[in-house]
Amino acid sequence: MSTTAWLHHPAILEQDLGEELLLYQATGKQVHVLNATGRAVWRLCDGQHGVDQIVEQIRASFACGEERDVAQDVAQLIAALSERRLLTE
Repeated sequence: MSTTAWLHHPAILEQDLGEELLLYQATGKQVHVLNATGRAVWRLCDGQHGVDQIVEQIRASFACGEERDVAQDVAQLIAALSERRLLTE
């Protein structure tokens, strides 16, 4: 069980594109686009939700078959966002 609560890096700017979300990293002049699922995970990385809570919310919000390893998908996305310095613990 993971209780780490992730938080958006304060230097990241967001632009809502409907179902997608554009993240702009001014320091590295990089742009990242998240799909609807990524956007939902990003929104839940508010410092209040642990990874397990994020997984539960994603399962409840999206049609995920039982064979889908949502926990691994969320963990991979969070790791990628963290590696790119978009999230902090």
